[in-house]
Amino acid sequence: MELILENLELDSTFPLIIFEQHYEGASTQEYTHYHNYLEISLVRRGGMRYSLTDHSFDLRENDLMILNNLEPHTVSVDERGCEIYVLCFYPELVWSGSAADMQYLEFFFSCQNNFCNYLPFEKQYASAAASLIREIFVEFTERREGFRLMIKAKLLCLLTLLYRFQPIKPISTAKKSLQKFDEVLQYLHAHYALPVRLNDCAALCNLTPQYFSTLFKETFGVPFCAYLNRLRINKSMELLQATTLPVAEVAARCGFRNLSHFHRSFAKSTGASAGRFRKR
Repeated sequence: MELILENLELDSTFPLIIFEQHYEGASTQEYTHYHNYLEISLVRRGGMRYSLTDHSFDLRENDLMILNNLEPHTVSVDERGCEIYVLCFYPELVWSGSAADMQYLEFFFSCQNNFCNYLPFEKQYASAAASLIREIFVEFTERREGFRLMIKAKLLCLLTLLYRFQPIKPISTAKKSLQKFDEVLQYLHAHYALPVRLNDCAALCNLTPQYFSTLFKETFGVPFCAYLNRLRINKSMELLQATTLPVAEVAARCGFRNLSHFHRSFAKSTGASAGRFRKR
């Protein structure tokens, strides 16, 4: 079968989405695919099969499936049909480069030995995990005041629960990739106000620029330049709220050498001009 990348463009300010997927009657995907995001799915009704490279898992109501962004798989549904919640997010939502944050994602990248992508409802912690996914769906759908804060809090609870109970085995290639970028992220957070070259960051990892770019996007779900731009926008948002500095100086302090580029990037990322954002 053809291998296809499902490239989901998530909101750069909050790279998470959760939705309901409905399958009516028996169906089978005609292609093998993988994602540019991390995924946790919960079966609401019916049953389905996830087929990975070496294993197949038959899911029933209230079972969960955990997939990282490197695992090719296909999906098939029996004649009963199926309804599932699908929770998708980029690693950068919860991991900014610190070792402590990386623990939230370890189980995604430890698919070796007795680790299992499949989490049956009978497991003692599966019920709590399923409840958290349902609560995240409600928050995402209703979008009440502070819904993003609540979603992230519940997501961290969910990831902590999975980290606590899912067996963590020897470091996989993907987890080594996360560790490889520790120094790069520290460098970016320290030097975002200065000109930053992709080649220099690649050299920190002892990688070629081409491979660095590929591995960075596979790990974080966004290209290197987009990650750096988002970091600079976040820093500018902090300065706009905490100081009375002119917008041009805020832009310069956050690494934007072109004011027009700053205004375009800020509006695209936040949905508002810098001046309007400051007045909120």
